[in-house]
Amino acid sequence: MSEPIVVKLACCNNIDCATITLKPNATTVLHGMNGSGKSSVAKAIQLYNGDDGQTLEVLKPYASESLPSVEGLPPDANILVFNEDYVDSTLFKGDMELIENGYKIFVVTPEYRKAAKATDELLADAVKRLRDEGKVAELLSTVNNLLSCFGKVSKQTYSKVSPIAKGIVLKGNLIEHVSPRYDSFTPLIQGDNAKDWLQWRDKGSKYNSRGVCPYCGKTLEQSELDICNEMQSLYGGKYIDSCTKTIESFGEAEVLLSENARAQADAILHGKLEEEPNPENKAFLACIKADTEGLKAKLEKIQQLNYSFLKDEEKDADYFEGLKIHVERLEKMNSQFAVERINSINAVLDELSSKVRDIQIAIGRQSAALRKSIKASMADMNAFLESAGFPYEISIASPDGARCAVSLRPRGLEMNVEDLKSHLSYGERNSLAIALFSAQVKSEKPDMVVLDDPISSFDQNKKYAILQRLFSKSKGVCRGITTLLLTHDFETLIMIGKVHKDLLCDTSCFYARNDGGELSLIPVEDDDFNSAVQCFKAIVASDASLPYRIALARRAVEIAYGKSPAWHVLSSLMHCREVATMREQELTDEEWKEAKKQLEDIGLKDFNYQDLLSQLGNAELLSVYDQEPSPVEKICAFRLLADNNAGEMSQVCNRANIDETVFKFANEYFHIENLMAYQFDPVKFNTVPAGIIGTCDKLIAGFKVQLERQAVADS
Repeated sequence: MSEPIVVKLACCNNIDCATITLKPNATTVLHGMNGSGKSSVAKAIQLYNGDDGQTLEVLKPYASESLPSVEGLPPDANILVFNEDYVDSTLFKGDMELIENGYKIFVVTPEYRKAAKATDELLADAVKRLRDEGKVAELLSTVNNLLSCFGKVSKQTYSKVSPIAKGIVLKGNLIEHVSPRYDSFTPLIQGDNAKDWLQWRDKGSKYNSRGVCPYCGKTLEQSELDICNEMQSLYGGKYIDSCTKTIESFGEAEVLLSENARAQADAILHGKLEEEPNPENKAFLACIKADTEGLKAKLEKIQQLNYSFLKDEEKDADYFEGLKIHVERLEKMNSQFAVERINSINAVLDELSSKVRDIQIAIGRQSAALRKSIKASMADMNAFLESAGFPYEISIASPDGARCAVSLRPRGLEMNVEDLKSHLSYGERNSLAIALFSAQVKSEKPDMVVLDDPISSFDQNKKYAILQRLFSKSKGVCRGITTLLLTHDFETLIMIGKVHKDLLCDTSCFYARNDGGELSLIPVEDDDFNSAVQCFKAIVASDASLPYRIALARRAVEIAYGKSPAWHVLSSLMHCREVATMREQELTDEEWKEAKKQLEDIGLKDFNYQDLLSQLGNAELLSVYDQEPSPVEKICAFRLLADNNAGEMSQVCNRANIDETVFKFANEYFHIENLMAYQFDPVKFNTVPAGIIGTCDKLIAGFKVQLERQAVADS
């Protein structure tokens, strides 16, 4: 893929529309606040990809008539998505096993595939002939069905509760041979719904009393009741099921029986009830059972002829000879059809016997590749886990068939962690989850990877280790893969877009903001990553509104000088004090000298306290609020208004039933939010929730009414 991938989403939870352009074979980072729709993007792509059997309709917004849609993704692309669903559906499914598809991730490496291909090529023709000519699977199904009629027995011919015993041997074929005594029931017994009818009769039989039929209410003679009860006793207890199963199983197997054996089987299956089981019939059934068991044992081994079954290098030509079916040892199942089919199977085994040396060599190479693959996977994973400060390591057991057990053990101990969900903390689970996901990416090399906030909850060391694992130019598992990383964590964005940019693969960063359902993406350029002080100084020296400049000036001062004289001067100004104070006292000349030097350093030149104070009255602040389009500047003006008119604002809140948390948000904006070395321009990358501004608008409108009323009262 060389052209940009333009993904369009519509009606996905809180996203009405979004267009996301992905650079092929590179990483695209979307940074945004919680609630902006990042997880909805990941989920929509996951559902479009058909990962969990759900459809896009699960993302349909409430009360919406439009269906969710995703367009622009490459058709038939293999897309791996890391989100909460991945952790829940793939990891920690058992008490001790970490991941369900461990074989696919840790074993099936390119080297292993190459060795497996060589083995498969040697076995492919033989396996195909066993399937197409010998029809081993069909034969095995036939003999299994027939053997099931005899029940679970070892030495006996058949169990007393087996279909043969309950349906034929002990009673004969009572469906074809209905006693004249039950002649009136013949159409029902021989009908297609005989089983359901008998069940219906059986449920009602407990109501037989006082000679009244429980079905029609007719008064019955004792002789009629006796006939009903006898008939129910003969045909009840799953007799019809047992009889039908036995006849069908023998019917399926009759192509294998000799002519004489078919005749004898027919006589048993369709015979009348005898006083005692016929010894000849019992001996015949014993022969059938012996032939069937012998065929089953051979066919099961023949069907398993693949690498997993043949990986024991000691298997030689004699082994294949031992798999051959000797038709002369089959007493009853030796029809012409059976002989031809068995000869086809034996011919394939002869061919494999002649290739045994080549097969051994190929299997030996594949076994070596398997061991190497497991060793390399364990070393790779455990080195990463150790670098990330994870106190555990993984252990990969030798595969059994097409699966392998991936377990966890404390580093340095030869014991597995049991009950994983209980022993691992939330952070440990997430660390291990992204580690295992990275192994899957490394193994599968998908067309596209989507990561929904994979590292936001980790400390800085773990974040760095995981970023290196995913995006390192030299070894990152996502390098060269079209990747979409969604995160609300600013530190992650700084690490990818600025601090470690030279060490990581090709990356484009965007700020994602949801405005009323429209997800807009603002490119984050290199020069957008500024130090916090540098960013604040630039705004303080600009022509931005005064409340905004003062707010950021105080932030800059606090970062550069702490709560110095300059900080107290700006705090006094924000609280509209007539004079600047520090520790509840007016500043001394020396403190003013220090303050002005600091204020000049951060961009407030020719600082005049009284002049600036005169620009912070209610009328001036309301003018700023009404005229400034920037939500950040509105918040700053609102904070000063709210702080200096606390009583009036509280009354407005009470009348309008408005939650006062908006004041908390406005207040916090004037304080240092984090210890980040970098800061975005707050106007360009707006982080003020739309709902906050809406609430402020209501409060300001109410406050204006309050002021008008006060003016009228004063006049």
